[in-house]
Amino acid sequence: MGWFGFGKSNNDKKHDSLIKNVKWHNKGESLVKLEKFEEAISCYNRVIRLDPQDLKAWSNKGFALINLEKYEEAISCYNQVIRFNSKDYNAWFNRGNSLANLRKYEEAISCYNRVIKINPDDASAWRHKSMVLKKLGVNEEAEKCFTKSKELGFTTK
Repeated sequence: MGWFGFGKSNNDKKHDSLIKNVKWHNKGESLVKLEKFEEAISCYNRVIRLDPQDLKAWSNKGFALINLEKYEEAISCYNQVIRFNSKDYNAWFNRGNSLANLRKYEEAISCYNRVIKINPDDASAWRHKSMVLKKLGVNEEAEKCFTKSKELGFTTK
């Protein structure tokens, strides 16, 4: 309660905002599972409007955009995550995947290198780096990265 029992205190408002964000996050995640990506993005946009520094909302929005093949927009989302947390290797990885889908291979490799620097045991980053290097015709290094991904347990099913 605010002063003299009237209105809401700042803590009450923050609490209400947090509850709204959780609800919109949950709804967005449910919509992603149903492959309703546009609707999920609307949910994440509401969260971001309430809290522009909500990294999970930016990341989830990026994931939904990737599924819609809106790679440039996804990159913008991952840039926001990285802006606030430069060690978020999932954001670097998904940014790299988006860049690779846009055939911006050198930039994608830089992202995968960041993932590997942050988490050297990330088999997926080694595998994706391998695939991009192969597209660039850098076959010897691609093979080394592929081997490293297998050593770390990456399997194709």
